[in-house]
Amino acid sequence: SFPVNLMLAKNWRHYSYSAKQELFDTFGRKHDYLRVSITEKCNLRCKTQTCTYCMPEQGVQLSPTSLNAVNISLDTLIPAKFELITRRKGWHLVFDGIKTALDTGFDDGVKVNCVVTRGVNDDELQNFVALTQHLPLDVRFIEYMPFDGNKWNSKKMVSHLEMLSIIREKYANLEREKSDNYNDTSKPYRVPGFKGRIGFITSMSNNFCGTCNRLRITADGNLKVGSQSMPINTFNTYRVALHVQTVRRSFCTKHSKQQFTHINSQTGNAEMVDVSGKRVTKRTAVAEARVLLGSTVCQLIQANQITKGDVFSISKIAGIMAAKETCYLIPLCHQIALNNIQMDIKLDKINFEAIVTATATSESTTGVEMEALTAVSVAALTVYDMCKAVNKAIVIKQVKLISKTGGKSDFKET
Repeated sequence: SFPVNLMLAKNWRHYSYSAKQELFDTFGRKHDYLRVSITEKCNLRCKTQTCTYCMPEQGVQLSPTSLNAVNISLDTLIPAKFELITRRKGWHLVFDGIKTALDTGFDDGVKVNCVVTRGVNDDELQNFVALTQHLPLDVRFIEYMPFDGNKWNSKKMVSHLEMLSIIREKYANLEREKSDNYNDTSKPYRVPGFKGRIGFITSMSNNFCGTCNRLRITADGNLKVGSQSMPINTFNTYRVALHVQTVRRSFCTKHSKQQFTHINSQTGNAEMVDVSGKRVTKRTAVAEARVLLGSTVCQLIQANQITKGDVFSISKIAGIMAAKETCYLIPLCHQIALNNIQMDIKLDKINFEAIVTATATSESTTGVEMEALTAVSVAALTVYDMCKAVNKAIVIKQVKLISKTGGKSDFKET
């Protein structure tokens, strides 16, 4: 679905949007999940310096309705600390509410969201895990994110890897679980034998989700996409097809006023860049690709039980071969003599990913970024090819340049 100006809801039959059209962003993610916020307000009055979200002094009374799942925010298991954070008593009421929700037996369960902040509640991680021993809760630890008014500080942020390390000091047998849904935002874990489980929402340390399908309309009528927010009423609702393209351009691409070097400014035709006047220097480039494998493929690769053979060794060779053929694959790319191509593939057993890295080196008049990017792209495709019999939903994501040196300018990803 796609949002239109809600002020025209009464005439909606005249401006309906065809559900057959699908919205994809430039990362290939299909957006088919629209969330509409009824209010941005909360019924707690948290202090600005300690709150995890910007909250008003005046709360909002919420009405009961038909539900199949409940999300409850609880950042501490200590009543006194709860009062300090929220500026009111009521921890016992919240916890009683959690128990009541469990007794109700919601189809999709009860989720407890805990925003972990250094110096505030990071010492309670193990206690929250213990909560899942006898209660069928889904406790989700959320990395501390910047919001207007919460005076965000990077020193307060605890990454999910650090949380895992703290939890495993007591629960060394904590195991990663398969997500219930392909588009889940949480990375689930469970202590064997516990009724409930925990999860991590890594909005800061791993903030690109290759399977994200969500858009949000905020309560004030804006369309929220990633960190961007724009008024829906800026669109011409009478020309739906046009404002679909507007949204795509607005949140999928970044615009640049610089001219492309591969386009002739007079004719507009594509052409090869003349590098004969450039100085020969040592050029290096490092590129990376991530391949979301899934837990089963990860385990098979680690045990070298993929039927086609040693996945990483063959993929590395494919990457080296591809780098040497770059000029034949990319139309306007120069043919250069490569001094070296170093390929590396690591298995991230926490996120079930393969991290593919290529380092290209040459002494030339032009850079080797394309050689490095081609190497990781083909290596990632080879990983997919060798593992697709086990999981065809493998996702290749985040093919990017990490750094380059030599030539007119250097670059390093920040």
